[in-house]
Amino acid sequence: LAEVAEESARSEAAMIKELSRLDAQRRAERAEFEKRIQEWIAHDANRKLEVEEYERRIESLVNTVRLMDTAREDDLVHCNSSSSVDKEAEEEMHKDLIAYFSNLSGKNSNKRGNSLVSSINDAFDFQFNANPIVGDDLIDYYRSHSELKEFTLKSELPRMDYEVLVADINAKEGRKLVTPEEIRSYFDDA
Repeated sequence: LAEVAEESARSEAAMIKELSRLDAQRRAERAEFEKRIQEWIAHDANRKLEVEEYERRIESLVNTVRLMDTAREDDLVHCNSSSSVDKEAEEEMHKDLIAYFSNLSGKNSNKRGNSLVSSINDAFDFQFNANPIVGDDLIDYYRSHSELKEFTLKSELPRMDYEVLVADINAKEGRKLVTPEEIRSYFDDA
């Protein structure tokens, strides 16, 4: 009986040690996932600031081009006597600014879109959306943190624009949910 008790104690100690190891591993994985989400949040905030700065610069360029247009029209009306070299340089700069602005806004683009914004979006798409490991890691993280569903639906959904693609068994193609109401309704039912 003493041997059985001793063997049982050893077995329990081994199980506790293994559970402790697994718990430590799970905690480390959770910390890593939380760290990655915090990095993503910080990255998102930085990206938002970069986009806002980018929009301010575009607006400044647009205003400069408009001023140049106005100044050129005034010169034509008043027959300003500035040298032809200056006028040629101004016209060349004006053309360059128009071309640059068109490139930024995507107005001077081919069928696919050749704007700076498109190329930035393509880079993000390649790095994050095209990499299935990133998606799998995110899904695993959200599955292990069910409280994030309510947080996302309540706090994040009104803050950003989302597009959620869901599989529809009855249709050939999936559905795209874009309004907060559609998304919230779909996940409330799920």
